[in-house]
Amino acid sequence: MSGAGTSRGISHYDPYTGRYSVNGSEGKRNAIIGKSGPMIGLFYVVDGLANGNCPVRIHGETGTGKESVARALHYNGKRAQFPFVIENCGGVPPQLLEDRLFGHVKGAFTGAVNSYSGSIVNANGGTLFLDEIGDMPLELQGKLLRVLEEREVVPLGSTTPVPVDFRLVTATHRDLEELTRERRFRKDLFYRISGWNLDVPSLSEREDDVLQLTDYFLSRYAPDKDIALSNKLIQELKHHSWPGNIRQLESAVHRAVTAHYGFFNSQNDILLVSDFEPNFGAHTTLDTKQTPRLHYLKVGVVSYSELQQIDGVLTGNALRQVLSAHGQPISQNGNAPELYVVTERTLPYLVSPQAANRSATVGRLDVLLTERDAVIQALRTSLNT
Repeated sequence: MSGAGTSRGISHYDPYTGRYSVNGSEGKRNAIIGKSGPMIGLFYVVDGLANGNCPVRIHGETGTGKESVARALHYNGKRAQFPFVIENCGGVPPQLLEDRLFGHVKGAFTGAVNSYSGSIVNANGGTLFLDEIGDMPLELQGKLLRVLEEREVVPLGSTTPVPVDFRLVTATHRDLEELTRERRFRKDLFYRISGWNLDVPSLSEREDDVLQLTDYFLSRYAPDKDIALSNKLIQELKHHSWPGNIRQLESAVHRAVTAHYGFFNSQNDILLVSDFEPNFGAHTTLDTKQTPRLHYLKVGVVSYSELQQIDGVLTGNALRQVLSAHGQPISQNGNAPELYVVTERTLPYLVSPQAANRSATVGRLDVLLTERDAVIQALRTSLNT
């Protein structure tokens, strides 16, 4: 797919930044992020479909960015100057969804003091995006099919059809083919909306995009900070299952930055595995039911002389000043090693401004930290000498 994309070109894609630009409403420019093979293939197809009129059915897991793909189809196409109307079919009572889609005239029902054109009419000339169409009640599926076939809509309480011209884009995380077999989704409507089918890859299929997305969310939620990622965190982010996909990754980064923002005392800092939810490092699913909170930081004992041997670490008095300011000295007698109790938060401050790779240096420092019982043992030893 990427070879085909190279020969024809993807007009809205920048391979250097890994961004597929979307000409947003009111002059705003947005982008879909991705450099992985599955995303390059998706961009190629979206680019080719944008100027068409055929219905597009988008399938993907929750949180993969199906709405962003729908926006790209609209705003990068010939209907961009006309409305892009979104209607979510999930979790809406049938009567309310019918009114929102088809509209009503004044006096159509009790409380209808004014006419309402409805989403279908509002999308005239542009694109109607029906999200979670697999949740649409059967009784409304027939009415939608008639609109698609006749290219006109009859508002509730009226007998006069209103001509409409719109492109239909639908999305769902459900298996519509299975729903048709179970007779919970009309087969004729299924074929009508399936002019072209797009599958949006899950984040687990886009391992190469995880770090780029993380950097993007860091720039959004901590724009005044230059935050790097520890080596261990990089590996955990890439190998995490991410069942909630991009939405889950964004929430995880947002919570981590929000919970620890006050600890980012310098312009350059390191985000650690411990900044995320409990058990994140064990590749387990983030527990969205738990209230985000500050978690304990790993504590350990480091030796001044040992630190001096690590590339990229401060030296001499500069190192001692940081250890004294951000660590707890352990008193020693005679020629005993110069020890300090430090936390993970201390590590970024130990890195020299001239370090070639801050994340790699912090990773080497991290291995020096010992378990809490070692800290207690060191403190007991110092008290008994």
